[in-house]
Amino acid sequence: TDVVLDVQVGLLFWSEHVKPHTGRIYRSLMDGTLPRWLHDIEKVIYPVAMTLDAVKNRIYWADLNLQSISSSDYDGHRQRVVVGSTNGLPLSVTFFENRVTWSNVGDKKLFTQNLNGHGLVSTSLERVSHILSVHSVLDTNRTDPCATYPCGGGLCLLKSRQEFNCFCPPGARVASLNPFQCSR
Repeated sequence: TDVVLDVQVGLLFWSEHVKPHTGRIYRSLMDGTLPRWLHDIEKVIYPVAMTLDAVKNRIYWADLNLQSISSSDYDGHRQRVVVGSTNGLPLSVTFFENRVTWSNVGDKKLFTQNLNGHGLVSTSLERVSHILSVHSVLDTNRTDPCATYPCGGGLCLLKSRQEFNCFCPPGARVASLNPFQCSR
């Protein structure tokens, strides 16, 4: 239902809604290898939006069914409810500087709350959909190993901050490894 990346530590997180009353949150390396279900996370029914606190290595998710926002560490431990009521069906969530901000389905407002549970603020806007925090503090200012096109005509997927894997697109196969090239 959603995907978020922490490029600093090289992790990919995603959520899924499996059955009528079951949701799950997973994590893997950024190229999808070493997938792991964070099974210690409890009470996830319909996760619809996720965001990260990359400083404290915490993941946040909004649950459509529970109409709440919860959090855990990157291993799925130390779970807590951050927002007990989203005042509607949550659509999107973001985190920055000890505040969680979210939008609701069909609502023309943004809601913001401190992590300590105080200071709920709503801001009316003409139209609200998905939201994202952008700030220079969140910019990693790192070199991207895929920027030099090491995979030729293939797809370069980051595995971690320094590592990557090369893949060929569907219908093509690996023609050579050094240099990496795909056959058409």
